[in-house]
Amino acid sequence: MKSFTVTKADAVKYTAYDFSEAVGVTGDFTIEFTNLSPSGLTTNKDRVAVWNINWTQPASAPRHARR
Repeated sequence: MKSFTVTKADAVKYTAYDFSEAVGVTGDFTIEFTNLSPSGLTTNKDRVAVWNINWTQPASAPRHARR
């Protein structure tokens, strides 16, 4: 299992930010996003939108496994 936390303390409303993480996992895997609600408020202050998720398999992966 690999886990990491992404924080943006100086985030500006209506602004998109890029993030990239090299995972290097072979075989089946699960991606899970958890919003830790850093403000502790019950309003939409900590709302997050994930717009794109991309990954590539290494060239060494079996041909039938590539997508």
